[in-house]
Amino acid sequence: MDANKKLFVDADAFVALNYLDDSSHNKAVVLSQEVKDLNISLITSDPAFGEAVTVISQRGGLDLAVAFAEDILGGEIEIIEVDASLRRKGLDIF
Repeated sequence: MDANKKLFVDADAFVALNYLDDSSHNKAVVLSQEVKDLNISLITSDPAFGEAVTVISQRGGLDLAVAFAEDILGGEIEIIEVDASLRRKGLDIF
């Protein structure tokens, strides 16, 4: 992975990629492959991860959500723990 290039992945992207009936699933698959080809490091936040697990479980069931969670936790995506300081910095940028 290119440590200089990072892409933040939000819950919507995780849901679209993992839930086959999502209206953006095909687009998410294509974009995911393009990102892999560019060798960009992926990051997400613990709130985005939690939201994705919840939505995937609601739409696709518990087994799909657990499989997604295990894949993310065992993979190369960095999960940023959001604390009060980071939340404030994000709001300042927003």
